[in-house]
Amino acid sequence: MIKKAFRLLNTLKYLKPKQLAFFIIRRKFSAKTISVTQHSSMNSALVLSPPIAVNNRLLPSGHIEFLNHQREFDLDNIEWCPQEVSRLWRYNLHYFDYLRDASFNAEKKQAILNSWVSLNPQNSQPGWEPFTCSLRIVNWIFYLNKNTSLASKPIIDSLYLQALWLEKNDEKHILANHYFENIKALLFAGCFFQNINSTDKNAVRWLRFAKQEIIQQLNEQTLQDGGHYERSPQYHCLMLENYLDIYNLAHNNSSLFDDNFIQQLKQFSISGLDFINEIVFPHKSIPLFNDSAFDIAPSVVSLNQYANDLFNYQYSSDHQVHLIEKHNSGLYGLRTGNDMLLMDCGDIGPSYQPGHTHCDFLSYEFMLGGKRLVVDTGVFEYEPGQLRHHVRSTRAHNTVSIDGDEQSEIWGEFRVARRAKKHYGQVSAEGDDTKISGAFSGFYGKAWGWKPRFKHQRDINVKLVKDAVESIEVIDTLTGKGEHDAESYAESYIHIHPDFVLEAIDEKNIKILFNDAVFATLEINSDCQYRIEETIYCPEFGAKHDIDCIVIYRQGLMPLNLGYRIQRFI
Repeated sequence: MIKKAFRLLNTLKYLKPKQLAFFIIRRKFSAKTISVTQHSSMNSALVLSPPIAVNNRLLPSGHIEFLNHQREFDLDNIEWCPQEVSRLWRYNLHYFDYLRDASFNAEKKQAILNSWVSLNPQNSQPGWEPFTCSLRIVNWIFYLNKNTSLASKPIIDSLYLQALWLEKNDEKHILANHYFENIKALLFAGCFFQNINSTDKNAVRWLRFAKQEIIQQLNEQTLQDGGHYERSPQYHCLMLENYLDIYNLAHNNSSLFDDNFIQQLKQFSISGLDFINEIVFPHKSIPLFNDSAFDIAPSVVSLNQYANDLFNYQYSSDHQVHLIEKHNSGLYGLRTGNDMLLMDCGDIGPSYQPGHTHCDFLSYEFMLGGKRLVVDTGVFEYEPGQLRHHVRSTRAHNTVSIDGDEQSEIWGEFRVARRAKKHYGQVSAEGDDTKISGAFSGFYGKAWGWKPRFKHQRDINVKLVKDAVESIEVIDTLTGKGEHDAESYAESYIHIHPDFVLEAIDEKNIKILFNDAVFATLEINSDCQYRIEETIYCPEFGAKHDIDCIVIYRQGLMPLNLGYRIQRFI
């Protein structure tokens, strides 16, 4: 009990005072119930360009699919709160992203809208949660703006009520991307109900409030290098879509916005686009650091196209060998042709909302010859339990654990108590040699420890030949004190993509095979040993693959060194 209280204290101490106050209010009081007697009609002059499309949610078999899980979807009897699926799956059902799916015809979409209005009374779950409500409001507005004949009075009444309810039940206790979704929804609702023939005081208030909050949140949530402050490539892309949607709204309805607001939106969008284009792997796939998986956020290709449609955005890199150095986000690496290595050495952040943080300090992903070779574990689900804890853990990443401890004290689905602290990160190049380095302190050990026990420094030396990666050498230096100055036990993990097969050569060398041919070799340092374990790879929510993980280990007094070398097979 005392240990749990200490852990909770080390979690709560990072919260903003107002955030903690709103958290207590949300726990003590239920969601506010709202009633509406009269409101203005929809804004017939509102103009919106098409948003990013969503494809193939409703399957020919009559099933609907989210997060790689299919379920029967009977339009005549929609079950809005199925219990055998995850909470996030139910959230997706209520987001209404599928209104942007061209494979859904208008008749089906109208049936779904009518069903939701009829079967989801105010404050029912999960439809009337602030986050699901926020995404649904925006999706309904995009759809109804282009399909005005389908905007029946019950649907418009419901949309207005949802906006009014959201205003009274926003997520100031969570903040970060959740709160941004709330104010984005109020901005859209404020414009949608801004009828030129009447003044709706609620719509005027939503619009005025949201415009002010959005600029404030853009400044707070955007790092100087253009990255989103939750330091998840997936959430960066989701937030970037938000920026572009808001620019879409503001630019097309400029009479409701001042030019400064529109220009700031454009600059934040360009900064975010440049950032993600600089850190993606060849073929535009995102790194899977922290809470990131494929096919949740819009692809980088679709974001680039959306921005190009809105303001002629184009990204181009003039360099064959491109060094990546994003100090604020903590990303360092190198991309050349079809090869890329990217290391994560980013602070846990934001400090008051680290819910999407993993223990992945100094972890890296490595693509060789256009193939992902060393991969991050990814994310399977947000449900509480052993699997959620595993994907956030140190051993689920291509980094080092010491004495079985975690880099940071992760707990629950989204909590972090005592935290690892970054020392530095950097990348430098001289001729054909590139060095990527970083260091942090962490590993608190016992429940009562208040200081990090160990420091981990990593140097990755990348050797190029004719602008292609010939080899990488990873050198880890561990310093600090074990319990009672005893020997410490360290493990370094290397997660290999499932397309590859490992074949042990001897006690120090491993072949990495692709299609039965040698693709690369791995050699460990002479003072280390290794074993090959089976683990999991979750590149998408709901998708789990068995993969091999090379575990390099060593025991001894500090300081300890571990290392290995991956060589392209020529």
